[in-house]
Amino acid sequence: MPPGAPIGVGGVWTRATDEDGRGLHVVNRLARRWGATRLSTGKVTWFEVDRPIGAQ
Repeated sequence: MPPGAPIGVGGVWTRATDEDGRGLHVVNRLARRWGATRLSTGKVTWFEVDRPIGAQ
């Protein structure tokens, strides 16, 4: 992907120069599964990652 190209998850797009808006993109790249639920008080995001082999 060329520098400055937008990236997005779930219809939210950011540019390389934006200072925020990448949280779900990072979760999407690292997590095995994830999801988000809107609540009246905000949003809850959960995710699952694989433990590296040999980790305790």
